[in-house]
Amino acid sequence: MTSLVDWQIYDALNRREIIIEPFDPYALQSGSVDLRLADKLVDPADGTVIIIPAEGFELKQGDFFLGCTEEILSVVPYIKGDLQGKSTIARHGVRVEAAGLVDQGFKDGQLTLELSNCCRKPFRLFAGMHITQITFERTMQAQYPYGTDRGPSSNHYQGQLGPTLPYNSHLYATEEIVPAEVVPVIQGVARVG
Repeated sequence: MTSLVDWQIYDALNRREIIIEPFDPYALQSGSVDLRLADKLVDPADGTVIIIPAEGFELKQGDFFLGCTEEILSVVPYIKGDLQGKSTIARHGVRVEAAGLVDQGFKDGQLTLELSNCCRKPFRLFAGMHITQITFERTMQAQYPYGTDRGPSSNHYQGQLGPTLPYNSHLYATEEIVPAEVVPVIQGVARVG
């Protein structure tokens, strides 16, 4: 099984085997689709939600935040996705990770991104910037596609909207982080609690 190329991705989009909403045809590359950064970041250490202002958000050296794609994605049970950072962003010392694959059968969710700056200089993040790219691979039909009810760990990120904290963060954190309703934004930062 090989990765899909541009015309195969376009064909899968037309047949709704892959759904990317909103879809920008100019984001389609020779073997991937560029995805954009949504306007919210979450500090996983304390649950602080940051709304990215129009002038951008400065990601400083050593910073780590969760972000997400602006696009909502779905794939059928015989296509999987692999999300990777864009090389242009990486060359600035910013790592864009997406833990795990987009498993076969993932539906109606934004993709959470782990953003960190390992460079000595700050990097400005903007809502709507092309921050990551996704490749797709046609596979055999999954016997248990993502979202199949096979117990408590089988679909906890299905349909996620916004940057999503770890499902079982209470197992690893010294304090439990419980996201709550976001209060009004003051100077681009809102506290949850």
